Amino acid sequence: MILNKRLSHFYTKIDLPASKSLSNRWLVLNACMNSKITLNNLSESADTALMQSLLNKISQLIFSENPVEIDCKNAGTVLRFLTAYLSVTPGKWMVIGDERLSVRPIADLVDALNTLGAEISYVNQSEQLPLMITGKSEFTHSRVKLNMLKSSQFASALMLVISKFPNGLQIDFEGEIISKPYVEMTAKILEQCGVEVFCTEKHIILKGTPNYSSEIFMESDWSAASYFYACVALSESGTVEIEDLYSKSLQGDSILKKWFENFGVETTFTSTKAILKKISKPLLSELELDFINYPDLAQTMAVLCAALNIPAQLTGLSSLRDKETDRLQALSQELNQIGANNIIVRNSLILYKHGELNFSKPIKTYGDHRMAMAFSVFSGLYDHVEILQPEVVNKSFPDFWTQIGKLINDEI
Repeated sequence: MILNKRLSHFYTKIDLPASKSLSNRWLVLNACMNSKITLNNLSESADTALMQSLLNKISQLIFSENPVEIDCKNAGTVLRFLTAYLSVTPGKWMVIGDERLSVRPIADLVDALNTLGAEISYVNQSEQLPLMITGKSEFTHSRVKLNMLKSSQFASALMLVISKFPNGLQIDFEGEIISKPYVEMTAKILEQCGVEVFCTEKHIILKGTPNYSSEIFMESDWSAASYFYACVALSESGTVEIEDLYSKSLQGDSILKKWFENFGVETTFTSTKAILKKISKPLLSELELDFINYPDLAQTMAVLCAALNIPAQLTGLSSLRDKETDRLQALSQELNQIGANNIIVRNSLILYKHGELNFSKPIKTYGDHRMAMAFSVFSGLYDHVEILQPEVVNKSFPDFWTQIGKLINDEI
């Protein structure tokens, strides 16, 4: 896909997908509660569609001695949440995925589940898919140690099946916690359902059983909003309105509204939407940001700094190595290809000042939706930016190309 250069002056309304993170959590929690909740405005992402499909498949199966195959394809969230869910769903389950998913981190979660009383084993190679799970009716233990260095989803997976812990659950954290806002999101959802949640830096304690029978409306996805914040930042006088994006959000990536003040973007809120407006030139000459809690924003911010030729030190990127691709390596390689000089230092990306960027070669996306969406931001300043495998955006934002196209066709 070749992108034409966007307008410098625009005022348009953007339709974001609903939050994939919220949708997937509510789906699993609702399944544990026998679907008492009406879930409205679920994400249309491929990941959420897969989660719905697999949960429906599981709910309709009759117990069999033969393992039932559960294919999580390339969805890490689906894999981790369903591994916990299947552990307390009677039956025999064979959990598989594509080649990349098969080697993504899962061992710490499997170890924790087995400690709690689950019966999970590796079919071929240790710490890799496929998994063989013999589902039980509930967990027999209520306290576990959990390493959170590779994924916060390990804790969320355990928390979402709290109804299967007759004596509550205590998770004691080992080492550093990454993406902490996602654990906090899960905790707030559980509190909304009547579960008592006690959080410290060292552990989480859950008491009670989820009990909620009303309706839930999924707010728009703050992670997806990052690309349009960047588009506004690169414009001369761009304004974007986004429905169902709220200041008081369960999503940690709402930190964007604060970060983009330094890029001259003002965010105001009504009761139903956010309004992003370019009000000044960037207010900074260099940038240093830690992404330990916001890994999904790293590619957007790196591309934005490269587009504006702002030197940057982006740290806390360890978890990017275990995503749909090694995002840190992919990001560095594609930026260097276009002349945005950078190096990787351990788990940080260092961006330097550079000359004119060169888009004579297409941008590789490595099967990663966020690579495609982040690098499309360059079309705010450059013509004929070519993105390979544009369809990868379906994983989280199927309508992305239509929405970003509005910034070419709509003008004040």
